[in-house]
Amino acid sequence: MPVRRVDEVYERVRGQIEAGRLEPGERLPPIRGMADEMRISRNSVVQAYERLVADSLVVARRGSGFYVAHALPRMGERTSQSFREATDAISLLREQLDRNFDARIGDGRPPASWLEASELQRHFRFGISVRSGTDYGYGEAAGYMPLRRLLARRLEERGIAASPDTVFTTFGANHAFDLITRQYLSRGDCVLVDEPGYYPLFAKLRLAGVRLIGVRRLPDGPDIDDLARKIARHRPRGLFTQTVAHNPTGTTTSPEKCAAVLQLAGQGGLFVVEDDTFADLVPPGTVRLASLPSRCEVIHVGTFSKTLSASLRSGFVSAPPEVVRQLVALKMLGTVATSSYIERFIFELIDAGQYAGHLRRLGQRVSASVAETAAALRASGFGLPFGTGPGYYLYPSLPEGVSEADIAHEGAEAGIFIAPGSVFSPGGAPGRAHIRVNVAYGTDAAFHAFARELFARSGRGG
Repeated sequence: MPVRRVDEVYERVRGQIEAGRLEPGERLPPIRGMADEMRISRNSVVQAYERLVADSLVVARRGSGFYVAHALPRMGERTSQSFREATDAISLLREQLDRNFDARIGDGRPPASWLEASELQRHFRFGISVRSGTDYGYGEAAGYMPLRRLLARRLEERGIAASPDTVFTTFGANHAFDLITRQYLSRGDCVLVDEPGYYPLFAKLRLAGVRLIGVRRLPDGPDIDDLARKIARHRPRGLFTQTVAHNPTGTTTSPEKCAAVLQLAGQGGLFVVEDDTFADLVPPGTVRLASLPSRCEVIHVGTFSKTLSASLRSGFVSAPPEVVRQLVALKMLGTVATSSYIERFIFELIDAGQYAGHLRRLGQRVSASVAETAAALRASGFGLPFGTGPGYYLYPSLPEGVSEADIAHEGAEAGIFIAPGSVFSPGGAPGRAHIRVNVAYGTDAAFHAFARELFARSGRGG
C-alpha cells in the first residue's frame, strides 16, 4: 500500500484529535472498521495508528485497542501505565530521570559507578582548582577559550580540520541540535534521519514542525540505496546521522559508506549534521563524515555528557566559521552563554590527564560488558542482527511472534524498564521487532529470566 494512504489515515485522526472531535480517553475506530470505511488494508491503518502512538497522541492498550492520550500527569503524580511502558519519547526520557524501575535494561546511560561515582569522584568533590582563576561574568559567547583550543586539537587528531574559530560550546548535544534546528529549518521542512535513530532528536524536530523521513540503518551504516531514493523523492533540506557507536544499534558507518553519504548529500544540496556523542570511546583514527573532503556543509556535534556526569551539560559544535558565527549569535539569544565553571572544570580534567585515565577504565568496562551482554542475549533467545559495537548499546531482535508491546508491557509489570524499537523509529516500528539494551545492565538476571519465560510462553524461545 502506498505510503500516502498511511499518511491519509494519520492526518485524519490527528485532525480529529486536535479539533476535539476525538477526546482524551476516547477509543479510536477499530482497525477493521477504519480499513473498510477508507477502503485500505488493515496494515495501513495499523501503521498510521502506530505513528500516532509514536507522536504521543494515542496510546495502545493490549487486547482493547487504541485510545486518545490523556494529558500528562501533574507534578508529583505517578506516571500512567502508558508512560511506564515506555512507548514514546517522553516516557523514555521521564523514566531515565524519575527511575521508577529497578532493572534498567533500556536506560540511555551507564550507572553512576561508571562515571561520576568512579575514579573521577574526588575531582567532582573538590571542584575547579584555583589555577583556573575566578570569573563571575558570563564568559565568552563561544565558550571558554582554553577548552575550545583543546577541542580543536582533539578534533585535528581525529582528522577533522579545526581551530578555535570553528568550535563553540553548548549545553550538551541536544542544545546543539536545538540551535541547528532553529537556524536551518522551518515548519514544514523535510529532513532525513537514521531509522532506527536517536529519539530525542526526533521529538525536537517534530516540536519544530519538521517532517522526518527515516533512512534505513544497516550494520555498516545507512542503506545507501535507500538514502538515494529518499533524497530524490522528498528533496530534504538536511541529514542528521550518527556515524560512530550509533544509538540504538551500536554500529559504526564504514569509511566507504561515509564517502557515499557525503557524495549523495553534496549532489542533493543537503547540509549534514553528524552526531559524534561517543567519539572518546573509539580510536582517534576512526573515519567520520567531518574527516572527509566534501561538497556539502558538515556540522559536527560532540558532547561530554555520555562520558562524564550527566549533570555536566557540556558539548560542542565544529563547523565552518560562518556557521559558527550564526549559531553563536543564536546561542546568545537563547542562553547568553554556557557555564564557564563547567567548561574550566572539563578543561582541567583533560589538560591534567585525569580524563584520559578515566576513558581507559571506562572503555575497558564497556568492552567487557558488550561481550558479556551479547553472550547473555543470544543464550536467552534474542538475535543480534546488527552485531556488536564500541558504545553502550546493543539492538537485539525479538523472536518471531513476540511483539515490542508485549515485552514492554509485561516488563513494566515485572519492574523492568525496556526501551522498544518503535521509540527509535520516526515512523513506527518497521520490520522485525527490537529493543535497545544498555550493556551496563545487559546481564541482569531478572531480565533474562523474564525474557526466557516470555519467549517460552510464546512458543518461540531459543
